[in-house]
Amino acid sequence: MKLTEPQAEAAKQTLGADPIPEDHPVAVQLSQTFGEHSFYLDNNGLLVFEPTKEDPAKAGLFLIAAWTDEDKKELGGIQPQPTNIVLDLENPQAPEAPQPNGAA
Repeated sequence: MKLTEPQAEAAKQTLGADPIPEDHPVAVQLSQTFGEHSFYLDNNGLLVFEPTKEDPAKAGLFLIAAWTDEDKKELGGIQPQPTNIVLDLENPQAPEAPQPNGAA
């Protein structure tokens, strides 16, 4: 699934990463191979969010391709593996604005 801007910001806060930009040369190939998603990379491989079966208002993060080499230059498709990360799609937590004068 493709994340909206607020959902992607909430994912960034959780993951510490931005999705692969849609204008990146590899984005077209990833979409052709895995479908339309907001794609993330980490040390394990390629990840995407999918709505959960229990609650469609939440999306779980799944590893869908793993690195095939030690240099992390090539990915290979795998059976999707869930992670322990879940994103609330209806109420993504946007970054809180700083309070004036340091007020909390």
